[in-house]
Amino acid sequence: MKANLNTNKKEYKERLKKYILEILKEDYKEYNNKSRATEKQTIKHFIYRFNLEFNYGANIKIYPNIINRTEVYLKGLPFSFPYMYKDMIKDVAKLHKANIKTITEEQRYTIMQDYFYYIAKEIIKLSNNY
Repeated sequence: MKANLNTNKKEYKERLKKYILEILKEDYKEYNNKSRATEKQTIKHFIYRFNLEFNYGANIKIYPNIINRTEVYLKGLPFSFPYMYKDMIKDVAKLHKANIKTITEEQRYTIMQDYFYYIAKEIIKLSNNY
């Protein structure tokens, strides 16, 4: 049976937002030596770090699209977004509430290719709120 990986459902979007914020909050708390962080603080901190570390002239020329720039930045970060293929598949299955065994090879390939782009796109959407 093929897994249904529909990303348009409101329930899925809420789980994805929570997933992203949990990972980014860990960086905020560690960087600022704090035990708690609001959604706004978390996103603003990510944008601050992104602008400081990666979003400057040369990278803007190389990656003119903000989503692509954010994607490349995420790939270089040492914190919790899974970089290992099996971890990406596991996290995506969890987000979709799908059995990992039902994810087809075609879906696995798509996940692997698009994972960081999709996360970057969602972070940009969240940052537009602040």
